[in-house]
Amino acid sequence: MKKILFIILGFMIWSPVKSQEIPVTLGIGDTAPKLQYAKWIQGTPFDLTQKDMVYVIEFWATWCGPCVAAMPHLSELAAQYKDEARFIGVNIWEKTGDKPYESSLPKVIQFVEGSKDRMTYNVIADNNELYMSNTWMRAAGQNGIPSTFVVKNNQIVWIGHPSKLDEIIPAVIADTFDITVYKAQFEKAKESSKATMQLFATFSTQVNEAVAAKDYDKAFTIIDESATKTPILAYTSKIEKLKILLEHFSEQKAIAYIKEITNAEKDRYEGTLASFLIERENLSKETYEFAATLVDKAIETYPFSGVYDLKAKAMIKAGNQAGAISALENAIALAKSEVNDPKFAGRVFDYTITEYQDKLKTLKATP
Repeated sequence: MKKILFIILGFMIWSPVKSQEIPVTLGIGDTAPKLQYAKWIQGTPFDLTQKDMVYVIEFWATWCGPCVAAMPHLSELAAQYKDEARFIGVNIWEKTGDKPYESSLPKVIQFVEGSKDRMTYNVIADNNELYMSNTWMRAAGQNGIPSTFVVKNNQIVWIGHPSKLDEIIPAVIADTFDITVYKAQFEKAKESSKATMQLFATFSTQVNEAVAAKDYDKAFTIIDESATKTPILAYTSKIEKLKILLEHFSEQKAIAYIKEITNAEKDRYEGTLASFLIERENLSKETYEFAATLVDKAIETYPFSGVYDLKAKAMIKAGNQAGAISALENAIALAKSEVNDPKFAGRVFDYTITEYQDKLKTLKATP
């Protein structure tokens, strides 16, 4: 399968929301915060106080591909260690825009109910105060998911990626895990992560200041030099430049830049750039039509029902009802086969098909 960024299946995904200025005060060996949540969605509520019980606290989001991919094995581990450990999935970082976080609850509950065969452990969702995100994740300097905390006797003994749990859990249960050694490793990794986040923050500040001063040449210089000198900023640089072109120049210049990117790096950014355009409001019909052509290229690489749904959105915004209907019909046909395909487990549900069908019905009823 060729590499594209439309469907993210990586090891870890950075937070999509602006990181708040939460002091990093939580680390290995510290007392674990309490659980506070909007709703205990699955399982029977408990706290973290049972002596010698190991608590595995997994932070995830519905949109996070690596989080979804980790769920079956987490369920296996929860069953394997059912007498010695309790597992709990903590939903955070859903994309709610300006709405309170708890407005995401219906979507999260729907996801959990549709994943019962893959996600068998306890599940809670963060509250409007973002207590779990801020008091656990941000306070520990964790800016990517999935991320797992292991707690025993009210003490945080490990924080990391769930793929490491096979070796961590038995050692923690047996009291052979060397927390002193791991604390040193964790602090070193945290400093590295902090440096990475600082790169993004400095880049963002410099570009924003240049744009605020209407010194667009300076902003473009910062963007281009950052992309060249700092590979980790390459994608962010492209998006920032595209935003400036759209907001301060013209749609035509933005489209020309997208063509420059996709010609240089074929089969990589089409879906992501298409989504960027389609999610914006009040663009021209021609721009949405161009976005649809990008989606078509993504479909050639990865014919997934969700990509056809994206094309339907582009067609609707372009005023092409027939094109939108055709895209949704393709989305429905694909989803009906994907829903039973293990490759799409956690991404396509029965309710996904129903949502596509409802969209199609509404569209056909529109004059």
